Amino acid sequence: SLNVSGKANLYPVDDDLQQHHVSVHQTGLVWKEMAKVDEKQAGGGDSFYLLCSSKIQEETDEQIKKDVTRTFPYLSYLQVHETKWTLGHANLHKVLYAYAAYDPEIGYCQGMNFLAALPLYFMPPDEAFWVLCHQMQSPNLLWREYYLPGFPKLHASLECFQYLTKTLIPDLHEHLQKEDAQITVIATQWFLTAFAYSTTAHNIALLWNHLFVEGHDVMFTMAISILQIEKNKFLSKNGTQLQEFTFTFTLSSEVFCQVLKNMDNQLKFTREAIAKFNQSKNLLKKEAGGSSRQSTKFALFSRASISNIFNSVYEKIRAQAQQQQVQPQTQQFTSIQQQQQQV
Repeated sequence: SLNVSGKANLYPVDDDLQQHHVSVHQTGLVWKEMAKVDEKQAGGGDSFYLLCSSKIQEETDEQIKKDVTRTFPYLSYLQVHETKWTLGHANLHKVLYAYAAYDPEIGYCQGMNFLAALPLYFMPPDEAFWVLCHQMQSPNLLWREYYLPGFPKLHASLECFQYLTKTLIPDLHEHLQKEDAQITVIATQWFLTAFAYSTTAHNIALLWNHLFVEGHDVMFTMAISILQIEKNKFLSKNGTQLQEFTFTFTLSSEVFCQVLKNMDNQLKFTREAIAKFNQSKNLLKKEAGGSSRQSTKFALFSRASISNIFNSVYEKIRAQAQQQQVQPQTQQFTSIQQQQQQV
């Protein structure tokens, strides 16, 4: 792990996590150092602004504009006022537009709006762009592979997640199988957004501190730990009731904080299980003569099917925004966007 001075450290998780807010300045520095933002800006000059003036496909830009106003509407800097964009919306559009121009193979896919929005809470758009690039392309994260045609990393992650559920929570796995209930929809949302839509910006910042330092395995640790804590809620339901609960499952802030407290310990066990999964996959690949066909355990994903999944995400977010017009974290610290508006 890394802090702003380069020494190993992660921010502590207090007993009352909600009262221990992350410093905007400190978190921004850590993420920028991990992403080597200063080096990339020095090497690329004003490439971000050149990308913002580049040409991308019209339908891509239209989808970005549509999703910008549906991203974290309960955060003050992204709240829509009389259908007008805020500075936060404009900056989010710039970052996503620039990335679509920077990586035309990916362009834009739903879920990326959440990845881009959180860095914007801590830094200006030209720096947030490079943090997004780091998350998308860094070898220990590689989120762009989630959005490649056919969504290969999503298939691989869901297959590994199912294996971990079967291995580490066998009673829950058996119950879900018996009742023909799938947790892949909620897991898809988690993986594509790195949990960014799931809880407060403060909690996600703490998780991403782990994620940037430890890599993608943190995602599996988080997902499995949540199911271990919440499994009795799933086990107490059957049939249609279980299927509906699985589809509409909402992660509580309390559970999220509980998992974060035990992240370091749980990560070790998850990695051991992931290693066994990879060994079994390599063995099957060897027996098949080296072929590595994509798993057919899960339905094939398309941009249209991902869009349907995110429609349910936006419904959850809309309901959350209606219940809490201003989230606690918007009162705890001032975003970079608000600081810019105050100047």
